[in-house]
Amino acid sequence: MNRPFRSVGLVAAALLPLVSPFAAAAVVPAAGFSVHAVAAAPAGAFPGGLDVLPNGHVALFDGQAIVELDPSTGAVVQTLHAPAAAVFGSFVRTDPTGTFLLFGESSAGTITRVPLDGSPATVVATIPFNYDCAFDAVGAAYVSASPSFVTTQVFRVDLGSGGTDLILDMPGPSGPIAFDATNALYYADADPSFPPAAGAQTVFRFPAAKLAAATGPSHLTVADGAPFVTGLTAVPDLVFDGRGDLLLADDGELREYDAGGNPKRTVGAEAPFHAITTLAFAAGAGDATYDAYQPADGGAVFALSSDFFSFNDLNVVEPAPATLSITPANPIPAGPLTLDVADAPAHGTAFLLVATQPLPSNVTVHAGLVPLSVGVDLGTLVGGALLPLDAQGALILPATNPGGPATFAAQAIVLDGATPVGTTNAAVATLR
Repeated sequence: MNRPFRSVGLVAAALLPLVSPFAAAAVVPAAGFSVHAVAAAPAGAFPGGLDVLPNGHVALFDGQAIVELDPSTGAVVQTLHAPAAAVFGSFVRTDPTGTFLLFGESSAGTITRVPLDGSPATVVATIPFNYDCAFDAVGAAYVSASPSFVTTQVFRVDLGSGGTDLILDMPGPSGPIAFDATNALYYADADPSFPPAAGAQTVFRFPAAKLAAATGPSHLTVADGAPFVTGLTAVPDLVFDGRGDLLLADDGELREYDAGGNPKRTVGAEAPFHAITTLAFAAGAGDATYDAYQPADGGAVFALSSDFFSFNDLNVVEPAPATLSITPANPIPAGPLTLDVADAPAHGTAFLLVATQPLPSNVTVHAGLVPLSVGVDLGTLVGGALLPLDAQGALILPATNPGGPATFAAQAIVLDGATPVGTTNAAVATLR
């Protein structure tokens, strides 16, 4: 949901050639996260929306067409839809059933249904200057639009008839929307001035009951919403993760808030004068959560970043667990060896477990709300030690191989302060 018409984007596009290097710059991850970035669209293009497809690829409007992009390589797999004329894209949204996309564009205001089975695309509604789209818990489509650049209206859209029902009327231009698991609607307001007023923007929450009451001739206003997150500056997009935490882009940072609107962390940030413009979230397949130091199967945020001139990057932002390695490599000769923990919390703690056997496959246990992936057989434990980590979140533990043949498995539970935040991989040593 990139916003090329916002005053921020237009002024930035004019100024950045004077101050920005002609090179892409991936989102810099916070501790406990990793970023993989690929070029998503040509330099100077205005991408207009992205979402995750059922196969894990990304659907992206690259300024000319909606393409299916392999996020691991940046390769275009296929073109899903090419508009008949040049348009500025507003959003790309995958429907909850995974059978079609909705594509909004702000040139003519059309909203197009793009089937994922290759059937012809059809225009299903027209809403001038549409901006964002979200599906509620029952699959109804909502679209925000700002025809006057003074107010933003949110409509419930009948994709069969093209009819619209005004649900929300808010002051300010071009606000993004999202739904949580309770079917509450979230709206981030925007500032028409440039630069936007620092810390003056808010994410509002509108409960499902109020949305239902707004069906028909009545509609909601700012007075019907409760401030959920305040103190924001410029929020082009927001999404929810698989556990109900809110992720949003604000002034070049990717931030995470819990279900009560309390700040949890900054997940990553772009370089100065670069922007994070568009977000999508893909749920993971495992028990891990989207938290620092968790396995990558806790989910991924897809974030489009740009300087509006020289690059358009797709950043895959995932949790990254700490690592444990044993040196030298297997088979380890008699003599000195080291167990090395890296990429853990700075000045944290590692609870090192040593067992004679690894598990055939990892088992998930929970420490509070945080799942820990255990890969050593606790029934064969031969030792454990609580060890401090250095300023880089690392430790090197010297040991000695008295001579094999034998094997042992080692793994560390890592703590940030007194709180367990994850586990390393389980490393197996073969002694000779």
